Amino acid sequence: MTDACDVLVVGGGPAGSITALELARLGYDVKLVEALPMPRHHIGESITIGVHHQLSHLGIESVLESGGRQVFHAHEERWAESIMTLKPAAPGAATINRGMFDAACLERCSIDGVKVIAGRRARSVKRVKPCEWRVTVEGGLALHARFVVDAAGKRGILPRLRETTGARTIALYGYWSGDGLPTLPRVFAGSAGWAWGAPIFGLGYNVTLFVDRTAIGRCGGDVHRAYMEGISDAAILDTGAGPVLHSDIVACDATAWFEKASVGRDFIKVGEAAQSLDPLASMGVQNAIQTALWASLVINTIFRRPEAEAAALGFFQDKILSSAKSHAAAVAEIYASNSEGASLPFWARRAALRTPPMEDAEILEVRTAPATATTIMRGSAPLVDHACLCGSYVETRRAILVRGGGEPVAFLGGFAVADVINRVAEGCAFGELQEWLATQVSTRLAERLLNWLFRNDVIRPIDV
Repeated sequence: MTDACDVLVVGGGPAGSITALELARLGYDVKLVEALPMPRHHIGESITIGVHHQLSHLGIESVLESGGRQVFHAHEERWAESIMTLKPAAPGAATINRGMFDAACLERCSIDGVKVIAGRRARSVKRVKPCEWRVTVEGGLALHARFVVDAAGKRGILPRLRETTGARTIALYGYWSGDGLPTLPRVFAGSAGWAWGAPIFGLGYNVTLFVDRTAIGRCGGDVHRAYMEGISDAAILDTGAGPVLHSDIVACDATAWFEKASVGRDFIKVGEAAQSLDPLASMGVQNAIQTALWASLVINTIFRRPEAEAAALGFFQDKILSSAKSHAAAVAEIYASNSEGASLPFWARRAALRTPPMEDAEILEVRTAPATATTIMRGSAPLVDHACLCGSYVETRRAILVRGGGEPVAFLGGFAVADVINRVAEGCAFGELQEWLATQVSTRLAERLLNWLFRNDVIRPIDV
């Protein structure tokens, strides 16, 4: 039996299902293969406000309720201090039951026209020729597709070329029940690792331990011993006062890395097939959905605007790289904030990945739009060609290369930054530029945009 489609997605987690959903909405014939029957178990149960925004934008926020969302307004922390403190949770911080959540996302795919093949593993993935793939699925089904989306998690289904961005880390987790369990999420630091705990709908209290990959070896290969010693070290639970471990302990890799070959003219990797963030970021689900949203528009560009293929490929690979670097720098600062563990190997290795601070001479002068300026001229900030999202496609636009690094800026307040440059080049007076901006955006936003333009030397006053 054979079956053909435009795009074949392998993997039914959030990255795979959202990619498939968006492509189906764009009019493509999409099939999705998931190896396990749903709901299947999967770790990664903490979500941020960003997930709420993403799903709301897609019109499928209801999948959060189907996924057993529990919102928390506070969490308990012992990180840089020896005592536990109660701290406000980030807005929208919640936990979900990933098995239920993933199943709800996949069900939404079916509603929107994706043909879902669940409970059947992809046995082989072969490129017959450029832009023609043959994927053999359990049961003898042969699927043919022009484009393949690898959403099969860290193992992936395509060859890998990965670069680590963090210290080698392993996660050990299990579920607890009984008396004496916390009612709030916890983040506790130990001497040789850290632990996260939280109530998960229908499963109990999840306690996950993050340690060096050598931790199990130091315990003679005994996963249970490594886990129990680690959570005792972090003191996240009083294991002798009622809580009972009612599940097996599962070990999985938690090292941060990114895929150096994440996209090509007939394939793309999304979610943890493209990038794995340090678990301290608590952004696994959000990042999976974000890569899916990028991927769907990259694929749409390749199919319908082939002349922009190179820009689309570069856009996606750049996004994966910049995301990996920014997250690595951010979590290294958090690891370094544990001053009590600074000299201990686990913490020292991770804090050492911090980005060195800028020298004083490199710190940018903060300037605002001068109130007395009457005439302006073009500043020194260079214009570059930059691939960015424009509607449902990736397009190359003129963008400002901001001093101090960062992604070039192509749009300000929803309109092209090149339009501002063109007006300045035409000899626009400062007052005229103010009035024009005020017709495009609110007066308050216009003032903020002008300050940004002056601060980054896009424009500068001639007389003050």
